[in-house]
Amino acid sequence: MNLKEHKLRLPILILLGAMIVIMLVASVISHDSNFKIEYQSCQELGQEGWTVYKEEIVQDTAATYSIAQGETWSFTRKVEDDYDNDDTIVFYNPSLEVTVYESDTEKGSKDDRILYQTEEDTAVFGDEFGSIWQQISCEGIEQGHYLRWEFYNQTEKTQKLTMSLFKVGDCSSVYIALWRESIFASVAVNVCIALFGLMLVYLFVLKYKKIDFYVGVFLNLAFFALAFGLWIYGESAFFQFTQDSPMAKYYFSYFAYVMLYPLGMAYYGYEVKEKGQQFAPLFSRLTAVYLAEKFVILALLVTGVVEVSQSRTIDRIYIFISMIIGFVFCWRKYRQKRTGKMLRILIGATILLVGMIVTLSTRYINELVATNVTRIYVIVYIVYLMVVVIGDSAKEFQENAEMKRLQQMVWVDKSTGAHTEQYFKDHMKDMKKKNRFFMMLEIPGISVLSQSIGHELSDKMMRVFYEHTIEHKHIVEMVAYTGAGRFIVFLNADNLDAVHSFISEEYAHVGEELASRFPIVEVKPVHAIYPIGEKTDISYEDLMDAVMMAYKNPRAQYWEDVDTYIFTEECRENLLEEKDLEKDLDDAIEQGQFKVYLQPKVCMENKRATRAEALVRWQHPTRGFLTPGAFVPIFERAHKIGRVDLNLFEQTVEKINEWLERGITPPIVSCNVSKEVFVHNDIWDRYFDILERNTKACPYLELELTESVAYTNFAQVEEVLSRIHEYGCGCSMDDFGKDYSNFNALIQLPFDLVKMDKCLFDDGFPEQTQRTKFLEDIMTVFKHMGLEVVAEGIEREEQVVALEKMDCDYIQGYYYSPPVSIEEYERNWLQR
Repeated sequence: MNLKEHKLRLPILILLGAMIVIMLVASVISHDSNFKIEYQSCQELGQEGWTVYKEEIVQDTAATYSIAQGETWSFTRKVEDDYDNDDTIVFYNPSLEVTVYESDTEKGSKDDRILYQTEEDTAVFGDEFGSIWQQISCEGIEQGHYLRWEFYNQTEKTQKLTMSLFKVGDCSSVYIALWRESIFASVAVNVCIALFGLMLVYLFVLKYKKIDFYVGVFLNLAFFALAFGLWIYGESAFFQFTQDSPMAKYYFSYFAYVMLYPLGMAYYGYEVKEKGQQFAPLFSRLTAVYLAEKFVILALLVTGVVEVSQSRTIDRIYIFISMIIGFVFCWRKYRQKRTGKMLRILIGATILLVGMIVTLSTRYINELVATNVTRIYVIVYIVYLMVVVIGDSAKEFQENAEMKRLQQMVWVDKSTGAHTEQYFKDHMKDMKKKNRFFMMLEIPGISVLSQSIGHELSDKMMRVFYEHTIEHKHIVEMVAYTGAGRFIVFLNADNLDAVHSFISEEYAHVGEELASRFPIVEVKPVHAIYPIGEKTDISYEDLMDAVMMAYKNPRAQYWEDVDTYIFTEECRENLLEEKDLEKDLDDAIEQGQFKVYLQPKVCMENKRATRAEALVRWQHPTRGFLTPGAFVPIFERAHKIGRVDLNLFEQTVEKINEWLERGITPPIVSCNVSKEVFVHNDIWDRYFDILERNTKACPYLELELTESVAYTNFAQVEEVLSRIHEYGCGCSMDDFGKDYSNFNALIQLPFDLVKMDKCLFDDGFPEQTQRTKFLEDIMTVFKHMGLEVVAEGIEREEQVVALEKMDCDYIQGYYYSPPVSIEEYERNWLQR
């Protein structure tokens, strides 16, 4: 709400409160004599025998007679034998002065007994509410006497009397007749109350569905329907039978009438607000002026300074002018923007305006007809608006349902049922502001594991991690699964010791459950933690940078028992250094700072280095000579390692072309291809462009993909490998045996060679017979598959001898040579 709207709404609320107070006080101090009992009609007083002292005998009881201003009419009726002392006579009196006499002669005399006489002030508070019914008890009226009514029109306009509206009967019959013959008002009241209840129910549905815009609209319509129903109730005969002192409800009925204008017009304030702010200030000002006028008039009415009829005329003029303004505004809006919604708003404004015109036209002909017209068009208006707004909100329901469906897709991981990374981002602001820790949990090699045991089982394993984590509400505020075996968690703990206890105890339980449900797999999660403390201005990206910086960082605090890395200030310094290195990437490529180092792969058949692996080193201008461990993880986290791979590949192709031009037979050189290259297809295009331009070098090139890369997207990897083979290059799988390995990728993808990871040979080979036999069997399988085998990380002679016996094709490792510069490789290994 802006300042102008606030300044307008405050006086409106003050006026409403003051009006309620005045009416409550007035309902206590006002005397019931100011209230005229109201009926509709009961049984007829008689079919014949009415004498109108204008020399006319009334035979038609449905006839209506006009009484001009200042004119007096007199009616007589003989009391027959069928009158009972318990009966009540009721008649309709539209604001006329009336006196009822009991006389023993038809023409009457000055000594006649007065049975009923209107108060001197006929414009008492209440006459403005339409049909005024008055009653006379038949008790004490003698049979054979005459009843004479004298009506004097003291008003400024002609009044009408309908003879069928003179009724007589016992009280119970009168009540029944009133309810029966007032069926229209009864239906109108019940319809309004039903609409009020229906809209309140719908309002709660809207609130539950968080469709906030229509909440205000329906709240307005609900109270408009209620106010209209209370008004109909107040100007009908109903509440005479529900309470002894009618004044309180009578004033409340007046308040309901007063509220019809602002509530009826407020709908347009809500509807056009989203299309522009021009109408909102205008509506607020009109409402404030209207309520101020009603406040003054109400105070004057209660104190008896003015008559009600004066107030009613002002009301009608004011409302009529406001309706014209609203209609013109809606018409202009519709002309500017011809939308279905604006057309529906315009139709609603038209119903109000036309209904008001008809009401004003019929009011000077017959007030009863005008009252019924008002009831009809307002109910039609309410029902129309309900249908329109329900229709509009139903569309929003559909959009909301679709949004929730999409949100569910974005916020919930289908495979595990866990919250997603996007959910975590969207709800970070709801987290507690103190004692917070951000933790990343990762299952290394999950893509390979999924291929080993199947995606369904690996998803179940991830679900076990999620369910065990989310159960601990006392410390876990939020957890999400980001994919690729990685969870992110918000922890609320007093200190790191509490976090350590949680990890060691809880994930011990997780390990036990996984071991019982998946006995063939040993899962070892790795954790990285960033202590947030009470920081409030930290973004999700900053949190991920921090935990990724701590992850396997030698400068991080490390809990070996739970394989957990904690971010420290040293990590922060390292992070700044990493950022600096990231900035140096462009210069490094342009200035040729990345150097190719080669590590020979010695053929066991002839003991020659017929193959080699190209490895990168960085000759940094300020930091000196950097090995891959100092910068490759940095570029991997920054998703820039693909550029380094491509640069190394280009240099390797240039060197092979140089050797060929010198008449030297190059070794088959393998170049690593990271997962980043498969994410960005434009990098692959550059690879293929290089191969297209250097076809002579292709037979001496081999591209190495790690086993985890092979499982990212089988179809894409298969297509890439096929294209590589078309150029005459080889393809090898790197790191087989690291993390969770299986043969699926080797079976389904066209690899030429498989490199067995160093971890297979580190401990117990060849001393452990079981391990040696296991590796021998694996190599046998590779041979049957037509794959050549490279054993990586071999450092001892015993290992070389054992591998020769296993018929291993190539050995790569420090036993023969570490990675060396191209110059040294040429001197020691290049076949001339």
